[in-house]
Amino acid sequence: MKTKKLTGLNDMRYIGITLGGLSPDNVDYIYNKRLQYFYYQNSSQKEITDNDEGLKYDEQGNIINATFNKVYETGLQIPETTFIENELNRINKIDLTQLENDKKDLVRFYKRYLEAKQQASEPKQPEKGKDKKPKYIWKSKHALSEFYEKVNDNFFEDLSLDDFLDVFTESNKMRLNAINYNQTDIGYLLDNVKPYFIDKVQANYLNWISTKVLFNGKEKNAKAISEILNFHKIKKVEYKESIDEILKSLTPFIK
Repeated sequence: MKTKKLTGLNDMRYIGITLGGLSPDNVDYIYNKRLQYFYYQNSSQKEITDNDEGLKYDEQGNIINATFNKVYETGLQIPETTFIENELNRINKIDLTQLENDKKDLVRFYKRYLEAKQQASEPKQPEKGKDKKPKYIWKSKHALSEFYEKVNDNFFEDLSLDDFLDVFTESNKMRLNAINYNQTDIGYLLDNVKPYFIDKVQANYLNWISTKVLFNGKEKNAKAISEILNFHKIKKVEYKESIDEILKSLTPFIK
């Protein structure tokens, strides 16, 4: 019998301190601030350089009123990857079912951000005897996963994560089906995610959409797609604020 995880006071304190005020605009600052504090806590030599109580941080999240050496008492360097693993372990213990939706979204967003950092820090070593991983036509798989969370079963007909990701490979099996929103809104969304595609797809973007995106179950040719992508320049985008929030949530994953 499984034991249900509990979101206790320590977890709620972690959520409040770590995610309080967190947004796609300041996630780099929050991350670096926590990383620098982790270094400071674990350094074998550290000293506050002024008489004020507590640590002070600059706009990038760096500590400005203390010195520390980023070395354990054992003499080993303190790796950033250890901090990332600690953060992910803490997040994985949180029972999301006990949180409000906005807090759930923040926990999931920060977890994907940490996973992207973790993947970027891992050495790229080819594995022999294994199938090649699918090559995605987005610049970041983590941004693509975030995009899935925002638009699946919303702007586009419901797909599993694997099927959704398959749309963004060179496979011709899966398609997105735009539903619920008018063509001006869909066009605004598609026009603004173009920079997230690799250059080869951007150069042939209209044709890619015509082969991979249906509009209420119907195909559109490249000419019609061009018109749809430009509607927002002459018509009001009804859900512009919601779409802009989606676009903002992607930016931390692609620098």
